[in-house]
Amino acid sequence: MDYARPTLADALAAQYVAGTLRGRAKKRFEALLPGHPALRSAVRAWQDRLMPLTAVVVPEAPPPTVWRGIEQRLWPAPAAASRNWWQRLALWRGLAGFATAAALGLAVLVANPPPAQPPVVVVLQGTGGSAQGVNTFVASLSADGRALVTKPLQPVALQADRVLELWAVPPQGTPRSLGLISANGTTIPLNPTSLSGGSLGALLAFRSETLDDVQNKLGRVAVVLAQTFNDQHRLGQDLNGALGQDFFNVPAAQVTVNANNGGTAAITATNSAVGALTGSDYRLSFNAGNWTLTRLTDNTQTTFAAFPQTIDGVTLNLAGAANNGDSFLIQPTRNGARDISVTLSDPALVAAAAPIRTASAVANTGNANIAPGTVNSPHDSVPHTPHRPCAVSAPTGSSSLRSMA
Repeated sequence: MDYARPTLADALAAQYVAGTLRGRAKKRFEALLPGHPALRSAVRAWQDRLMPLTAVVVPEAPPPTVWRGIEQRLWPAPAAASRNWWQRLALWRGLAGFATAAALGLAVLVANPPPAQPPVVVVLQGTGGSAQGVNTFVASLSADGRALVTKPLQPVALQADRVLELWAVPPQGTPRSLGLISANGTTIPLNPTSLSGGSLGALLAFRSETLDDVQNKLGRVAVVLAQTFNDQHRLGQDLNGALGQDFFNVPAAQVTVNANNGGTAAITATNSAVGALTGSDYRLSFNAGNWTLTRLTDNTQTTFAAFPQTIDGVTLNLAGAANNGDSFLIQPTRNGARDISVTLSDPALVAAAAPIRTASAVANTGNANIAPGTVNSPHDSVPHTPHRPCAVSAPTGSSSLRSMA
């Protein structure tokens, strides 16, 4: 059939726009539209002709019976049985809107993680003259930004009566000593007031006063959101009839060991109660048989001697033995926004259905009602046997529950 003929294209377009072209003929016409310019042009022409006629038609809202008719066709139910809560059109409209908003928020968070912090590295060159030689070191900030780690670029030979000392020389003011450096390199705790000027001081100030706090808070949002969503997802049922799995990978807490530790202690940190996370970093130190955990945002300290310990939603565990002065930096949420990711790749594993349902038998003669039921959290110690329907019987003066499996 030659659809390029003007008379044929015009006739088909008129029927299509007027709504008289139906069934398979309408579907075939819609399939032809993308490949036939003559048909598309004819449709536009008829739309331009007929659209002005709608201006004189008064809009009329459909009566409530129309929505009830749609619901009855989608979810037919016996006349004697009341419609279940999950069959309400308004419910699924609300859930669809909520799911869409949550998915958009998560997509933005996953697709736009915060940029990784650039490392701060400087080259230090000695100025001791011929007696000491010219020694060159590479210096970098520790993971927590509170110490300067130095390493020599080549072996350093020092006279017995000489030492290496690192100085901060601001553009204005008096030079300040930052401490001694050994020939093999060392870690120097930094006093922020010692580097208050210059580009390195500006970088340290921006990192400690702005970037660290923002990254921790954004990471806390990611950790809390991922764990909360996973908890809810595990309460649902997927298309295979199984209970939901974790939807997101929950970012883990980070533990950094002080390079000067002399013991064999290893600390692990787990975000066990995400609702209690504070968004702060912590320093854990050992001295005289006791451990002290310092919350770095407000210097609040907690002292204890045994493990495990749960503080501010973080559970700490110890392996090995520590020496006096050993310390660890604990960052529960530092990399949360960077490390969050989706674990599911099969849409059939999305657990969007309720794993239980309740209904009243048609033959019931009493006026008893049964509640929709609730799903226990996976953290609750409640025995659960899936896919076992039960029936509730209520003779006069008593009630019972029997399994139908």
